[in-house]
Amino acid sequence: MPRREQVCLGVPDGALLISIAAADARVHLIDRMPPDPHPEPSIQTHLDSILRAAEVRSVTAVSFDRVLRIEVSGMDRVGNPHDYSLVIELMGKHSAFVVLDGGGLIVATLKTVTRSVNRHRELLARLPYVPPPGGDRRDPLTLTPAEWDTLWPELATYPSLREGWRAKLFGLSNELWAWLQAHGAEDGREGAWQALAALQAVVRDSRWQPCLLRNADGIPADAWPLPLPNSEPVANLHAALALVASQAGERGRLRVRRGELLGMAERRLHRIDSQIKGLDRAADRAAQADTWQHWADLLLANLHLIKPRAEQVTVVDWDAEGADLNIELDPQSNGPKNAEALYERARRARRAVEETPGRRPELAAEADRLHAVIAALKAAETTDELDDLADEHEALLADGAAPERLAKPKTERERWLRRLEKRTSSDGYTILIGRNSQESEGLLSRCASPSDLWFHVRGAGSGHVIVRTNGQPDLVPPKTIEDAARWAARCSKMKHSSLVPVVYTQRKYVTKVTGGAAGKVVYRHEKSIFIEP
Repeated sequence: MPRREQVCLGVPDGALLISIAAADARVHLIDRMPPDPHPEPSIQTHLDSILRAAEVRSVTAVSFDRVLRIEVSGMDRVGNPHDYSLVIELMGKHSAFVVLDGGGLIVATLKTVTRSVNRHRELLARLPYVPPPGGDRRDPLTLTPAEWDTLWPELATYPSLREGWRAKLFGLSNELWAWLQAHGAEDGREGAWQALAALQAVVRDSRWQPCLLRNADGIPADAWPLPLPNSEPVANLHAALALVASQAGERGRLRVRRGELLGMAERRLHRIDSQIKGLDRAADRAAQADTWQHWADLLLANLHLIKPRAEQVTVVDWDAEGADLNIELDPQSNGPKNAEALYERARRARRAVEETPGRRPELAAEADRLHAVIAALKAAETTDELDDLADEHEALLADGAAPERLAKPKTERERWLRRLEKRTSSDGYTILIGRNSQESEGLLSRCASPSDLWFHVRGAGSGHVIVRTNGQPDLVPPKTIEDAARWAARCSKMKHSSLVPVVYTQRKYVTKVTGGAAGKVVYRHEKSIFIEP
């Protein structure tokens, strides 16, 4: 089993490849057994015990439908001779591979199907095999001229011959209809019969003429046992099918790799856009800081005008030539507290801009680079080009983490490190932030080292914050401790308070509460710090 929905049966000078993947359902010979990564060891062991040393007695296409039946003679599990039937159904997402015993009971199936998935039948071990529904369609290879004359009036009732043919006969695909058209299938009853008779003769005498079809870019897109318009002849249908499958696999890998890298770039771009919008909002608030401070000064100068539970107050604005000014109030607070709230709003607005000087041009330039990278990723035509772009823009796509390759994380720890928000303190220390209970749980259990410093708001719900200490917690500078404490305060329910109490200790002194909710811990040997968010 080279893949989850593929089986390879060893035959002389090669193997028979059976794929029931929805987008890649096919059966053909290949020149050698592929590598075997054992994706489903239990199923593989079961099939191997049933089919080892079995001999093929016959191969039949059932009713010219997309069902192949291979009869084999082998041994059962205790070594007694036994006959098995391998049923291969190539029907898109409903494809199946089933092994039946002599009585028609299912011995093994590559993909189980229950009633919740398919109301018509179940594909489970020890159940009778039920073939896929075919309605009242007939096998076109067994029709006689007399039967065709009888069938023709029914076909004529449909809007087109193609629709009638598909409804009444098995096996009509787009490619087969193109071949029938080329042989006069649309030239009335007699022409349609001559096309069908030609098809019967080809199948009866095995006069195959395999061909290969390419897409507009010249890439092999399909293989067919009969010549089709705009196709090229090939000597071996199996080799052509293998070539088409390899190209489809490469396109699939290209699509997956492109999606991974585009996802990284677009997520990074979304974060940068959010940061730019945040800086713009902070700049707008900073522009209002002088106004808010002026309102606070006016309130303190006119406390005698503020009535209890008033929602606004009208004062004389000395900066506006004595004009009246209406200032909204919090009715639950008194005059001094309303003034202090305005002072605090002004302080925060100014501090938000002071903490990020010159960040907007830098972020805008980074956004421009990401737009260029996204355009290049969409234009790349091979996985090698994508890998080169990933290497060239590694730090940009990885948000500064710069992993060796921008691939899926290999461990649970890597997965959490990719997910967590990362900051760098003013002293160069790495700060990891858990923004909710799940992230805090992963940060604590998967990412933090025993000697790292752990931060949390005292007496209130907050995210957990970790400072990487490289095994030297006593050397962490006070400024880094303040930075980490501020992030813990900003990720808490007290983020709007003027001062927030934050505790910190080494990770080894933090213990998860048994049976508690995610992020619920107890700690000891802690220190405290009060910080402005």
